[in-house]
Parts: sequence; C-alpha cells; structure tokens
Amino acid sequence: QSLESLLLHDNLLERLPDSLSDLPQLQWLYVYNNKLQELPAGLGECSRRWSRLLVEANPLSAAAVGRLFASEAVGRLRVFGADEEQVSRWQASGMGANRQPPRNCAVGRMLPWGRLYAKLSPASRLSGSKGVPAAPSNGQAAKASEMLVVAFSASQGEPEWMGMLGQIVQPGARTVEDAQQRIVREPRQSFDELYSAVHGTSPQEDASSSSKAMSALWYEYCNSELPASGDACPQDGSRLQDFDVLCMCDSNAQWYYDTDSHKLDVESKLRDLVAGYRSVLFLGVSMGGFAALSYAHLADTVAVFGPQTDLTRSHLRPGFKPECLVAASRHLQDNVHRALCRGTRIEYHVAMEDHLLYARFLPLPRGSLIVHPTSGRIARVLERNGILVPLLIDLFAELQSSSKVRPIAASQALARQFSAEAFADARAWDWGDAGERSVTLAKWNIKGGISLVEARPSELALLMQETPCVGAWFCNACCHRNEEDKRCCDGCGADSRPQHKVGLVQPKAAPKVHQCMACGKQHETYSPRCVSCTGELEFTCVFCGKFGREADGRGEDVKLEWYCHPCWEKFDQHNRSMAAELPECWFVTGGQVWAWEADGGARQSGQIEFDRAGKLLTTWGIGSWTCKGEALEVTFGKPPEAYRLARSPSGFIATRLAPTTSGSAGGSSSAVAAPSARGRPVYGLPRQSGGVGGPFGRAIAFLVLLMRRNSQRTVFLAGLA
Repeated sequence: QSLESLLLHDNLLERLPDSLSDLPQLQWLYVYNNKLQELPAGLGECSRRWSRLLVEANPLSAAAVGRLFASEAVGRLRVFGADEEQVSRWQASGMGANRQPPRNCAVGRMLPWGRLYAKLSPASRLSGSKGVPAAPSNGQAAKASEMLVVAFSASQGEPEWMGMLGQIVQPGARTVEDAQQRIVREPRQSFDELYSAVHGTSPQEDASSSSKAMSALWYEYCNSELPASGDACPQDGSRLQDFDVLCMCDSNAQWYYDTDSHKLDVESKLRDLVAGYRSVLFLGVSMGGFAALSYAHLADTVAVFGPQTDLTRSHLRPGFKPECLVAASRHLQDNVHRALCRGTRIEYHVAMEDHLLYARFLPLPRGSLIVHPTSGRIARVLERNGILVPLLIDLFAELQSSSKVRPIAASQALARQFSAEAFADARAWDWGDAGERSVTLAKWNIKGGISLVEARPSELALLMQETPCVGAWFCNACCHRNEEDKRCCDGCGADSRPQHKVGLVQPKAAPKVHQCMACGKQHETYSPRCVSCTGELEFTCVFCGKFGREADGRGEDVKLEWYCHPCWEKFDQHNRSMAAELPECWFVTGGQVWAWEADGGARQSGQIEFDRAGKLLTTWGIGSWTCKGEALEVTFGKPPEAYRLARSPSGFIATRLAPTTSGSAGGSSSAVAAPSARGRPVYGLPRQSGGVGGPFGRAIAFLVLLMRRNSQRTVFLAGLA
C-alpha cells in the first residue's frame, strides 16, 4: 500500500496483477519493453500522486490503448509515453479514428534495439503543442529536420530530456536571440579583472582568502535587482526549427558499453542512424554524459553535464571487473581523441565537486570545459536557475545555422598535440599552475544567463576551498560564506545578507507561475489545466520554488496554490506539532490560519496563524500567543496590542486587553468589556468546544480529515519556514 515506484521494464511480462490499481501512493510505473496486451482496469485511479507512466514497446490491444487514453488518471500524468504502433493500432481499429492521443502523451517510434530504450520522435511531438499531431496518420515516422539530438539518460533507468526538448520548440519558447544574449561566451573576463572590480585589490594580494575569491564570482548575482519585466520570454525573434530526438536509456546501467556478457552494440546502431542527418548533437548527464563522450566521434557537437570520464576513479560506476572499468574509460578517451581529430565541438559543464576531479583526466580545447562555482547536480541546478534552456537553445541554434563551421579548428589543434596513447595519459591542468589561464569559469546572473571568466589552475584550487551549495550566501561586509539558514554572518556577526542567495533568487523577485506546456500561457494561480487551451501545466511549488518534474505534488482549492510533495510532508509534520501545542478546541485539521474580522476596532480585517513555540504570524507582523485555559491570549502589531480569544461555535471572539499596573511589578492585562473582533478558520471546521465536544466533536474532526484527503483540501504552509 505504500509502494511509490514500480519499475518493471525489460522483463518480458505478459500480464500485470489487478492489484496494481489499488496502490494509493503509486507515483512511477514503468512497464515499457514487455509483452503486455492488456493493463489492469482502473490503473492509477486511486492514487492522487501518480505522475509517470511509460508503456512503449508493448503489443497493447486497441481497446487497452483506448481505455488508457480515456482515463482521467492518465490525463493528469506529468510524464506519459506510448509508441507509434500502439497509437496506429488504436486509430486503425475505428475507436481512435480521426482522433489523437492525450496532449500529455509523448509518442514516438521505438527502435528495435533490444534492451536499450530507444525512442525516436520529432521534438514538436514531445511538447503537446496545438496543431501538432501526436502520431502521423499513416503510422510512418518522418524526419522532422536535418538535425538529430541523441539524449542519453543517466543511471536511474528513467528516460530523460524529452519534456525539456519538447518545450524549447513551442511557439512561446525563448527566441534564439534571447538565448544568445543570456549565454555570453565572448569576450571573456580574467579572474584578476573580476576580483579587482569587486574588491578593489588583486587576488595576489589576498592569496589566502578563498572565501573572498569565491564571493567575487557571486557578488553581481547576489546583489542585482531583477528587471521590471521579470523573466518574460520575448515574442519577437527567430526560434529553433523542429528537430528529431532519440531518447536512449540503458536500463542495464552498464554505461552504454559492451561487455562480454551483454553486447549493446551502441556504436554501430548510432552510426547507421546519424548517417541520415546533416547535424548531430549528443547530450547527457552523469552516465548519459559518459555515453555521449564515448561516442563523441559520431557527433558534430557534444554537450555533457557532470559526466564520469574515468570509471576507475568515479564514485558511481557499473559493477564491472577492474580490467573492464579500465577498458571502458580508455574507450571513452580514444573516442574523444577521434572526435577532436575530426573537429567535433565539445562543451563540458561541471560543478565544483567530484566530477571536476574526473574532468582533469580529459584534456579539451580552452573554453570547452566550463566550471560552475557551486556544488550539486549541475544540470538540475542550471535548470532551476533558468540557465539550461537558453544554453541548449544556443547550442542547437549553432548547428541549425547556415554559418555553422565544422571542423572546429581548436579541437583539431589540440588533437594534433597528442597521440592516442599520450592523450589517455595527459592531464587538463596542474593544480599548482599559476601561469597560464587555462580554466574557464561561469559567472551567473539572475536573468538566467552566464558569462565566462578565465582563471589559472591555482585560482581554481583556491576557489574550491569555499564552494557554496545552493542557498548559501556571502557576507557583504566580510565575504564570509554562510549557510542558508543563517540570519547573521558567522564571521563578523553583522546582518549583511545580500539580496539573493547563491543559485536562489528570492521568491519576491521570481513569481511562481504555472506554464502551459502546449500554448505557453502562464498562470499565477493553480488550475488543473490551462484556462486557454486545456493543456497540461508545468507546475511550480509556491513555497520552495521547485518546478517541472521536481514539483510533483498537488494543488489546494482555497488560495489556489500548488505545493510539491516534500513541502506537503513538511506541513504534515508541522501540523502534528501544532496539534500537540494548541488546546484541542483550537486545532484545525486543515491548518491554523484564521480570518480576523474587525468589529470597528483599531485592527482592520486580515489573518492570523498560530505557529510553533508561541509564534503568531499575522497580516500586521509577527506576534505571540499563549494558552489561558481554553482561551488564547495573542499580542501583535506596532505598537503591540493584546487580545483574549474565546472559542465560539463558528470560530472565536476577540476582546482587547488593556494593560494595568496592578498586581505584579511587571504589570498585567485586563479585558475591555466590548468584543473587538471575530474570527473564523480559513481551512476547514474547528473542533467543537463546550457542550458539543466529546464524541461528536471528534466525529466532526474525523469527517474533516476525510474531506481533506478526498478533495485535496487546502492547508496554509507558512509554518514550513
């Protein structure tokens, strides 16, 4: 009953148990490359968290496909994959005549490549755009353009990149000109110049201050104002032409490499396929990046993000024998050398963590290796900061341009410096080298772009001593690096926080919008579907800012906001704490937010929320609350005002307290006779008090809980902080 992910692909299954329809927590179901003709009735209907289903390469009956496409649960999926044969069978049967699959369904042709997931489709069919058929009416796959993008998936066994590659050819996608303005490759600033511009001195004068050096790379990002227009996509300009996408996934996790026990024969399969295209780009992250580099000699451009390059050193690697790890690594090095010889363009993005150490064992032309001044999974971090999309558009546009230049002279010049044997033993840099600026750093900006900075290897070694994670911040007074939760600097004690944290633009500067994956319309409030075209939305969590597949969760129907599952779980934990702190008659299952309705008093109408440890969040600022039997006393506002809240059948009655000097030395409060305000809970019914408590009150609370579970009731998430 608690099962969330079920990966049954590549198992020759002929039938799935009917009990799969009874999994309330199911999120992922991958059953591609089996022998299934039917699927369990009601699949996914009892799980509100179901978000991914892949059924490709199964001989599903036309009726099974029709039921799948008609399912409301399938219509809510974020990732849904079917193949052209399944769609054609459904259309030819008459049930799907003149009809198309759901707009959230990514349809493509499955290549018969054994246990390799290999799905070929035009990028436009991955986006669910208006007017683009999900499958050709004749069941035959046609080339979308003269360009092919091969997207190698990482080791999780999940096909990647399809959603993003589909989005960048949407009518509302970023223009090529906008992407090129965001990704500034020339001119390149030296690290000396950047450091002097920020700190007024040279890095040689502060050679031991690694924190000061790193803060120079982040100063502009963390202290810049966002433009008034935000991150709106310009409508004027050229956009990418459609291109073909081959999404590949090695579900055996053998790094797309042939072993004695299992021959994948990736190279010969790719060679036959790419021969029909004018331009070819390989794309990959981690294990997928290893594959993209391993077959780089077949591509015009290779773009990788945090790949492994030496499996003998990598912390994540296949379960090969040691000699096979050496052979696979040498295979990659030899083919990268071959790619450089033929003039392939290689762009290698990496964060300042373990993957940077692997990058040192693969010499590349200057500017090909781009080091980002943060830690974490670099492709995901770039995506969250709006950098990945313009970066890909810029790379793709270069291949589609009539002015494309191949071979790349710098690649061939580097290749001529080494024989294949010498290349395998070479190093990209020496850590102690303080001479030549042979390392390229990325300097981010909050508009979702980067510029390039050239640095010496010795400067890179200094920077790595203070690598910040996303959310950290550098003190504007002393440049000390602080963790995300620090409100004052650990170095100097000052509250000198910049406007933005590393890789994390403040929420007030980045509105949380939900974008339609079909027409591009942005929605400021949660809606199950696009209000313009009923297309699927890419949701953004309004609390943590995650978006896309990272924001899987559910919406609420009071404030019409979307929250990801981790934030809902944090709220549930917070709510359990509040149930222990508040008197039973004050606890509201849906959340502790109450409307404050003034009765002509000093306070206007607003909201208050009871938080942990006596903290009160209000429209008028932070205050406090304490228990006085079954009543609560609250204090908030400037100047502070105190009220006693007494429960009523519909909420509470607030009576203002006037301070007196009698009693203890510290003074006390007494109630003013007339009530000052009334209140009611925002999120559901309160527990009953007084004569209607006991079993009846508990029954009401139980019914509220059922209502919340069944109708996705809203809760307030301010208590997550």
